Amino acid sequence: NKVQIFDIKESNKELFSTPLESAHGVVWNETDQRLYAIGGSKLNVYTLSGSSTNSPTLTLEKTIDTSSRVTGLHDLTLVNPTTLLIAGRKAALYDLTKNTFTPLPHFSESIGIKSVNYNHKLDRLIYTKGEISWWTHNIYQKNPDKTITIDSMNVYKVRPAW
Repeated sequence: NKVQIFDIKESNKELFSTPLESAHGVVWNETDQRLYAIGGSKLNVYTLSGSSTNSPTLTLEKTIDTSSRVTGLHDLTLVNPTTLLIAGRKAALYDLTKNTFTPLPHFSESIGIKSVNYNHKLDRLIYTKGEISWWTHNIYQKNPDKTITIDSMNVYKVRPAW
């Protein structure tokens, strides 16, 4: 229920935290120097100050309500410097410059997405969904369609090396 900053040299030393109900994903966008964080049906946009000090802070710049497009937010990835992919029950691309959502048709039905990755150059999706409680044995790909099954592993999230 919060976004936290830790000391990289002392991983258990919290330097800063700010509340975010059902916090579930964060992405740093180097291009616009913003931290994006999701929780519940909210996308929060933060600016970071004091990153090279022992007292970094995040300042909430704005909150975007995602409830008309995606609820139960569970995953957040950076597609490119101007586009986020937000997923949970359904998934959508969020254009940072236009402040608009574009639903992903592959996820028009409400499913429990755990991770979703989109390569816009290849027009390829790779994702996981909770099929056995919150995990699965399957990794799904669209374009081309393929399912990779790993019976020996409980898979939660996946991140491809494009």
